[in-house]
Amino acid sequence: MPEYRRIISFRSRERTSQDNIYLSKYLSVYKWKVTIMRHLAISILCIIILLVISVPVSAGMQTMWIDPVHGNDNNTGLSPSDALANLTAGWSRIPKNTTLADGYRILLLPGHYPESAIPGYLELAFGTEENPVIIESANGSHTAILHGWLNIDRCSHLSLINLDVVTDPGYGGGGNVVHLAGCDHILLKGCTLNGYDGTTRQPQETFKANQIRNLTIEDCDMSGAFWYALDYVSVQNATITGSKFHDAGEYCLLLKGGSSAILVERNEIYRCDTGGFSAGSGTGFNWMVSPYLHYELYNTKFVNNIIHDTGLVGISANGGYNVLIAYNTLYKTGQGNHLLEVMHGRRGCDGDNATCEQNQLAGGWGNAGEEGEYIPSANVFVYNNVMYNPPENASRWEQMAIQGNVTPPSDSNIPLPDVVDRNLQIRGNMIWNGPPDLPLNGGDGCRPENPACNETQILQDNTINQLEPELISPDNNDFTPGSNSTVLYSPAYAIPPFPGNDRPSPPLAPQGNLNNLVPRDYFGNLRGEVRYAGAILPVSSPVATFTASVTIGRVPLTVQFNDTSTGSPTSWNWSFGDADHSAIRNPVHTYRQGGSYSVVLTVTDNIGATNTSRVFGITVFPRGDFNSNWRVDIGDVTRVAYIAAELLPHDLNADFDASGHVEVGDAARIAWYYVGKIPEL
Repeated sequence: MPEYRRIISFRSRERTSQDNIYLSKYLSVYKWKVTIMRHLAISILCIIILLVISVPVSAGMQTMWIDPVHGNDNNTGLSPSDALANLTAGWSRIPKNTTLADGYRILLLPGHYPESAIPGYLELAFGTEENPVIIESANGSHTAILHGWLNIDRCSHLSLINLDVVTDPGYGGGGNVVHLAGCDHILLKGCTLNGYDGTTRQPQETFKANQIRNLTIEDCDMSGAFWYALDYVSVQNATITGSKFHDAGEYCLLLKGGSSAILVERNEIYRCDTGGFSAGSGTGFNWMVSPYLHYELYNTKFVNNIIHDTGLVGISANGGYNVLIAYNTLYKTGQGNHLLEVMHGRRGCDGDNATCEQNQLAGGWGNAGEEGEYIPSANVFVYNNVMYNPPENASRWEQMAIQGNVTPPSDSNIPLPDVVDRNLQIRGNMIWNGPPDLPLNGGDGCRPENPACNETQILQDNTINQLEPELISPDNNDFTPGSNSTVLYSPAYAIPPFPGNDRPSPPLAPQGNLNNLVPRDYFGNLRGEVRYAGAILPVSSPVATFTASVTIGRVPLTVQFNDTSTGSPTSWNWSFGDADHSAIRNPVHTYRQGGSYSVVLTVTDNIGATNTSRVFGITVFPRGDFNSNWRVDIGDVTRVAYIAAELLPHDLNADFDASGHVEVGDAARIAWYYVGKIPEL
C-alpha cells in the first residue's frame, strides 16, 4: 500500500506497530523535504539579493507613499507600511530645477491632509513625457482630502489625479484653490476643488492658470469662488472635458488674455451668478505672451456643453477670434439680461508699464494707459445650440446683445472700424425665450448693411420662439430630446471652417485648426449626416450597452464581452483599447499586455443611426505583478520563490514556462526579469 494511502487509512482503524513505523518514516521524509525547500527558497533569495546589488537598475518611476494617519517623515516612503506623513516630505525628495532622469509618483493614502502637510509652493519640478511627476490619490476619488490650497509654479509634466482640495471655515480669502503659473504639460484628472467653506465663497477663482502651455482638465469638479470657477490667462493648447463648473459669483468659465487653441467639450456648467461661459473678457496687457497680443481668445471651440441656471447671461464672446460656440444646450440661463452677448473685450495695464509698452511696440493691441473696452472680435460662429427658458425664467431685456462700433485709443494699434460682428455667424439655433415682443438684439451691432449678421438673417436662419424644445426632464438634469421631440424639426446647419487668412500682425499668431466639424454629441454618439441642435442627440438611435465577464486580472486576461444594446442594432464594432477590434456581436478577447483599457462599442441600426458606449476600467496587471502595484518588484520575486519551495499555495500565474508547475526555473526567471537581464517573462 502506498504510504499516503496507509496514512489516510489510519482514520478508519486503530494503528498497528507497522503503521507507526510507516508514519515515522513518512514524517521524517516530509520534514526533510520541508527543510530542503526552505533552504532552496533562502538560496533563491540570496541569489536575488546578489543580482540586485550587482546589476544597476535602469531609471524609471520612483514611487513614494504618504499616509497622514500612520506615516512618519523619517520613513523611506517606499511602501504603504513605511509611508511618509506629509506631502511636503514627498515633494522635497524630487530633484528641483533640473530635467528629471526618473519619474516620481506620490501616492496619497486615505485621510485628511492639513495645511501643515502641504508645501507652500509646488515649484521647479521639471518632469518629461518619459519621466513625469504624478501626485495621486492611492485609493481613488474622494479619499485623499487636502485642507490647503495648492500653488504650482514653473513645473512641467505634472499630473494631479483624483485629489480633493477643500476650504475649511475661515481659510483663504482671495487667492485660488489651485493656482498655476509658468508651467507646461499639466494634467488635472478626477479632481474636486471646492472654495466654499460652508458659509462663504472664499477664493477669487477656484482654479486659475497664468501663462501655461498644454493644460488638460478632465473629469473634474470646480466650484465655490466669489468670481470664477475657472479662469485662464494666456493659456495655449488646452482641453477642458467631462467636468463640472458651478456655484461662482461671476462666470463659471472664463478664457482670456490671449489664450489660444482650447477645446471646451462635454462639460456641465451651472449656478453661476453672472453667466456660464465667457470667451474673452478683460486683461492686463502685461500678462499677455507674444505672438498672442491682439485678441482676448484665439482658435477656441466650445461645443457639446450643458449650461443651466445661470444669472445674467448664458454665453459671452468678448474680444474673440475664431471662436466656435456650437451644439450646446442652455436651460434657464440669462434671466437677468439675455441668452447671448457679443461684446468688445477690455484691455488695460496692470502696473507693469514697461512690458505693456514693449507689447505695444511689438504690434499688440493696447497701451500703458487705463483699462478700456475696445478689443474687437472676428469669426465668432454661434451654430446649432438649444437655448431654452421656460416662461417663468425668460430673459429680462432681449434675446441677445451684439455691441456696435467703438473708438479705440489712438495708440492702441487697433484697425478701424473697431467692431465685434466681423463675420459673426448666428445660425441653426433653437431659441425659446420670453414673449413674442421680446427684442431680438439689445445692441447696435449686426446692422442691416452687415451681410453676415443682421436682424433679417438671424430671424431667418434660427428657430426663435416658434417651437418649444421638448427635453425629457431638464429640471432633473436630463436634457435629452425625446424620440419625437420638437428638436427634430428645428433646422440645423453645416458649420463652415474659419477663413484663416485674416490674422492681424505683427506679431502673427499661428493659424490654428480651422476645421469646425463636431462629429459626436455630449455622450459620444456619432451625429451623422442629419443635424440636430443641442448637446445631446434625440433618443431615436440605438443605445449601445454591454457587459464584461471580468474587469480586472493579470496577463493574460481573457474577457467575454456580451452586447446588451437596445434599439435593434444590426452591426457591431468593438475597440478593445489595445489596437484590436472585432465585428462579432459577443466577442472574446485576450489582453496580453498590462494596462488600463477603455473598451468602446459602436452599434449601428438598419438605417445607419449609430450609438457608442464606453466602459472604463478593464484593468490588466502585468505578468508577474502579484501585489497589483503595476510593476514586478522584490515582493513578487519573493512570492514566486516561496511558491516554488511549496511554502505558499500553488499559483499557475507564476508558471512562466507553461510546464504545469511552478519550479525553480520560474523563480529564477522572474528574478532575472526584475534585474533587467531578460526583456519579458
